[in-house]
Amino acid sequence: MTALFPGNASIHPTQEILQEAFGDQRSVGYISRLRLEAGRNAGEVLSQINYAPMRPVIALRDETFFQGRPMLLLVDPVSTTIMAAHVCTDRQADTWGTILLMAEDQGVSLKGLTEDMAKMYTKSLKLAGMSEKPQQKDTWHIERDGSTVRRALERAAYRAMNAAIDLEKKLNKEWDVQLFEQEYIPAATKETETIEQHDQFETWLSHFHDALVLVDIHNGDIRDFETGQWFLEEIISGMEQIEHKRVNKFTKTLRNHQPQLLTFLAWTATALADYDTRLTTSIPDASTRLQFIRAVARSWQLNQAVINGHRQWKAEAENAATSVKSITDANADLAEFALSLRQILDASGRTSSLIESINSLLKSFFRNRKGFKNQETMQAFLNLFVLWHNMRVYDHRCKRGGKNPFRLAGIDPGNADWLTLLGYPPAN
Repeated sequence: MTALFPGNASIHPTQEILQEAFGDQRSVGYISRLRLEAGRNAGEVLSQINYAPMRPVIALRDETFFQGRPMLLLVDPVSTTIMAAHVCTDRQADTWGTILLMAEDQGVSLKGLTEDMAKMYTKSLKLAGMSEKPQQKDTWHIERDGSTVRRALERAAYRAMNAAIDLEKKLNKEWDVQLFEQEYIPAATKETETIEQHDQFETWLSHFHDALVLVDIHNGDIRDFETGQWFLEEIISGMEQIEHKRVNKFTKTLRNHQPQLLTFLAWTATALADYDTRLTTSIPDASTRLQFIRAVARSWQLNQAVINGHRQWKAEAENAATSVKSITDANADLAEFALSLRQILDASGRTSSLIESINSLLKSFFRNRKGFKNQETMQAFLNLFVLWHNMRVYDHRCKRGGKNPFRLAGIDPGNADWLTLLGYPPAN
């Protein structure tokens, strides 16, 4: 089992490992049956997990595919615990609604959901009797789509520029009034028009990216919902003035999902109201409290930027972290408050990128399998992955270092070793 998780060894390499390490020969059928039985046991263990000790969670949901079958996942973004994972025949609204109800039956308290733009998600909440649950549409996908539109406008502008330049070369070589009037003037007009469309959209898109940021990276201000709503409306209205088919389509998408693009700001504001009340006991002065919150929030945002590959912020992130540490080292209570604020920001539910990362990890294990006989065997393998993932201890160098997802979520599965839970004797 260790060769499978985390070793990611398929059956034939596992045979070689057993032979080389232990001089033990096992058939393909034996190893397959062993893994299938372990997967069934893992499913039993997971079905007995009580998620009630977790706080109300803004869950991430998404699906990934293997052999044409959808695997539907529900994940806690703070602890990274996979709370539900099912191989299904489809990913329709009624299927998702059933999965949400099953999760609640195991004690999951859904505060809201972060998801992509798929239409069945909203309908699934209605079918499950959860229409009151707020939804946040993943900002990464919509920002990516906006960047795709901008690149298309840029390419169109370059094509128009090159067409005008080619005509200018012809006219410079030999003047032709008919060519000038019938081809060059329309080409020059189109060049001006496409450049203007690109520049206008690029400006509004940069504002759109800024509108979806939780913390101002320069001063540490945590964005408020009302200002965000006003800003987003101005941006969409500005984009609607651009006469271009792709821009119109993108803007229509923004309009359709506008109420669900800034839910993360409302969630954060609610959490911050209680946090500020608790922080008053350690920092009575409102101005000093605000300075502390800004310092921690800015450090968090800079760290997020570095994690996302913006290396130009690395030195600033280190300085900000050092500054916060100097404050918390002098007061143990403030260290706890700093951690609590980071957890609030982590739980804001702005994007579903974490579940995309889990999907990538999951697919790396699935791709190493030749295939599955049926839905049951595929579910058994998924059960093993989920149990292993929820109990694997993160590297000490990361922010969740030294703990596993279940422990971070406050869940006690009964043993710290996932193999022991499956019925295998503990290692000596």
